[in-house]
Amino acid sequence: MKVFITFSPQQVKLNSYVYETQGNERLAYGPTGFPIIPVINGYAEPGEPFRVILIIQEHPPCHRNADTFRSELEALCTARGLLCEEVQVLHVPYDDHVSTHIETFQKLIDVIRDGDDLHACITYGSKPAPMAELMALRYARQLKKDTYVSCIVYGQVNFQLQEAKIYDETALVHLDDIIRVLAQTGTPDPGRILKNIIEL
Repeated sequence: MKVFITFSPQQVKLNSYVYETQGNERLAYGPTGFPIIPVINGYAEPGEPFRVILIIQEHPPCHRNADTFRSELEALCTARGLLCEEVQVLHVPYDDHVSTHIETFQKLIDVIRDGDDLHACITYGSKPAPMAELMALRYARQLKKDTYVSCIVYGQVNFQLQEAKIYDETALVHLDDIIRVLAQTGTPDPGRILKNIIEL
């Protein structure tokens, strides 16, 4: 099943933007405050069930923004005939202790299932939070059965110009896979091989 993962934003006032796509036209969408919404729009198919995993830090703006997210998701599903089977909410503390990020990682891997097709947004949360999210994606890809990572996005906003861009960062996860394999196999001159791959 397709699964879409995101943190609820911490912003006290969350603005909407039309995110300009950077290399993945499936992410084209109208105004939103949540870069995962264009991912859902681009990858979910009408009538095909999918799940959303929404990570909410225990901070009032995160709860308010989660309500806004649910409203946007419902409007998108109604407009496109999409079938969101469930929004699974993971509550985590609002702090940056290592234990908090380990808890986030553990909660994520507990709800990712064999056969899931994963899509994630690493825009929101504190700076270390996406590290826990990416660790969970790597764990699922390597240790769950038939589980894939299809799309990881980052939404960037230039507040001075009031411009927004959405980047598909999935290739970085695949590059991490390649680095791990090169390290495990003891490949001579791994730097040259990586350079050749990156230049493709």
